Amino acid sequence: MSAKLLKVGVLAHRGDELARQRWHPTFEFLSHSLNDHSLAVVPLSLQGMSAELNEGNLDLVLTNPGNFQQLTETYNLEPVVSLRTERSGQPRTGNRLGAVIFVRSDNAAVRGLTDLRNKRLGAVAPDAFGGFRIAADTLLRNGINPWRDLDAIEYFGFPQDTIVTAVINGEIDAGTVRTGVIESMVLQGKLSPADIRVVNSVRVPGFDLALSTQLFPEWVLGASTNVPEILKREIAISLLSLKDEHPAVRSGDYAGWSTIAHTGSVTALMKNIELASSGFTLSRSSAWLGGIVLAMMSLLSIMALAVYRRSERFSSAGAGPDVVRHDIASVSNVSLTRREQDILGLVERGLTSKQIARELSISPKTVEYHRSHLLRKFDAQNMTQVVGKTRHP
Repeated sequence: MSAKLLKVGVLAHRGDELARQRWHPTFEFLSHSLNDHSLAVVPLSLQGMSAELNEGNLDLVLTNPGNFQQLTETYNLEPVVSLRTERSGQPRTGNRLGAVIFVRSDNAAVRGLTDLRNKRLGAVAPDAFGGFRIAADTLLRNGINPWRDLDAIEYFGFPQDTIVTAVINGEIDAGTVRTGVIESMVLQGKLSPADIRVVNSVRVPGFDLALSTQLFPEWVLGASTNVPEILKREIAISLLSLKDEHPAVRSGDYAGWSTIAHTGSVTALMKNIELASSGFTLSRSSAWLGGIVLAMMSLLSIMALAVYRRSERFSSAGAGPDVVRHDIASVSNVSLTRREQDILGLVERGLTSKQIARELSISPKTVEYHRSHLLRKFDAQNMTQVVGKTRHP
């Protein structure tokens, strides 16, 4: 009888190839430990993780605690074990992770967090835990709302190394990555410590990596509803038995596994981010509410007037009812951000991603990130279909 295949979605925060190299030995060990089961590593982005779970293609996921919490709300995942990262002879972590906010070493304009106002920050994605949300939470706690006070947030996706490169090349003023990325790049010869400077450097006893934020529990291995309870227990027992001298552990550059850590701090961060990104901060939510309601009412009035005037122009020119631009989509059942509306309008004009990037003064990767969101929101295979759906809502 052939072994049943279990697919393990692994968040590839430093690229697919590194994810395979790091985690294949661990799940190969697990394949040998389990009866009649083999495991395959599937490196994924944040969006890819959600998409594969939505299709029922994953049995296990290995990701950061913030992403795991988000996925659990939708896909009812169950935590199995937590990653231990503190190894003998290596920088101490206490099996915790945080984020680093950094600038190019010669950037005299940014010395502290408050200097980031009206600056451009590079991050992974809006829902990236170590690659954005931890840093955003730290900014909020220091009186800076990144969605309101920064000039722009540029999203680069994975690998996180590209954010470091963008800062060094002067494409953005500052960047944020999860702890450990900077040290790994230095070890691999991709970065000199003299190239960058950490902003809001924090020293925490028992944590030796560069750090700008508070610390959170390490990554979680979780199981989908496809996995029987007895198999979850077998997986946990096998991984908890791994010692730090095991070849799979050494290949993965970690220390082993432990029972699930308390995640209350993760929950608090996610709530803070949810409030702030909707136009609130924890300290001023009441004061903001009235202003936001008024602003939304004004915006809807302006949009309605613009749509009416445009329809009048099309009507007087003899245009048919199917000649409707992307501003209609923004007030229909598809909710678009301002940036998505801008990009969609430029796509309609026939501009390429590079041309759109130049037009909006953002990176091509940020354009591609928003294009992928448009495809998902309109359930389309390509941008031609998206444009078609905005013209025929």
